[in-house]
Amino acid sequence: MKAAVLQEAPKIANKAERAFQKKELFKRNIFQRLFKQDPPENALIEINNLLATRRIADISIEEISSIGEKYQINLYQTFQKNFLEMYAAQLKFALTDNLLTDEEIEDLRVLKEILGLQQYQVNLIHEKLAGGIYKQCVTESVKDGSITRGEQQSLERLEAELCISKDLEKRISDDVKSLYVEQFIKGIINTGTYSPQDEEDIKTLAKNLNYDLKISSAQQNTLNRLKLIWVIENEDLPAIDVPINLTSNEKCFFTKAAQWYQYKTVTQRINYAGPTARIRICKGVSYRIGSARVQRVTSEVLAPIDAGTIYITNKRVILLGARKTSSIRLNKIVSYTPYSDGIEIFKDTGKSTTVTFNTDMDLFNLLFSRVLRES
Repeated sequence: MKAAVLQEAPKIANKAERAFQKKELFKRNIFQRLFKQDPPENALIEINNLLATRRIADISIEEISSIGEKYQINLYQTFQKNFLEMYAAQLKFALTDNLLTDEEIEDLRVLKEILGLQQYQVNLIHEKLAGGIYKQCVTESVKDGSITRGEQQSLERLEAELCISKDLEKRISDDVKSLYVEQFIKGIINTGTYSPQDEEDIKTLAKNLNYDLKISSAQQNTLNRLKLIWVIENEDLPAIDVPINLTSNEKCFFTKAAQWYQYKTVTQRINYAGPTARIRICKGVSYRIGSARVQRVTSEVLAPIDAGTIYITNKRVILLGARKTSSIRLNKIVSYTPYSDGIEIFKDTGKSTTVTFNTDMDLFNLLFSRVLRES
């Protein structure tokens, strides 16, 4: 049960262990003995041992400073990274039961001061460790697409016990919920369609998560496209007004500027064959005699026929050109071949007609296929 994750872990009454364990000091090497110097690493070990044997709240800044004077080093410059690690170790130890007591909070406050840490530094550590625990619980709560009242109360209690600020709580909650909604929308997109029920499910999900729905522009554009696909496949196609005369009960669903072509046979060259001879008459002039058989070499090329506007209605394809207007009845179309910039229409008689235009061909093919199917 996911609710169990949000239950309080039992508080350890008497912790037998500490965040810090006492360590042995390094021995002097030959040069340090010669110059009567102590290993500088021992300064950090002495601070560690102080934290391991005393209650942190009872340790003073003066005690830490005296260690620095003993080793003649600036502790805060030399061991700042180590001090941050010490603070993180103490906080992590305190969070083992997902609860910060007043005593632990006081120890952390004193530790920050005696180690000379800045507030922003400890905030980052707290955000990473305590925030990580809180984020896990929020993630567990939303995994079924809703947050119950009991779960919300548990999260609020955990927020207080971990000393999570309202700002951090909101950022974590928004991030977790946003990711969940985004993954939910990706699942819809992967189906390749976006129905009114899908749209309603997204709104319901956001409401159940108490989340201010925000959809990225990229996802919204994809959803809009999938919604149009669903409309083309399932709803009545929307008719559009066009400046041409339509027949009774004829509706237009698509119009676009276009060009159309047809294949024509053209002669590429003429070959001559057979016996021939030339008789020289004078310089630069000769007479050809003989018999030549003419051979024409031809090919099929796509030649432009006209340009203007294409209209797709529930009865025909209308090509309104600059030279003439022609139409192809839908019941005369036996097949068509889609291209990236147009279609080739095959009729039951006559040559095929290729029409090119600039549009979203995926959506056009869906629309044209449905119009043909229902004609």
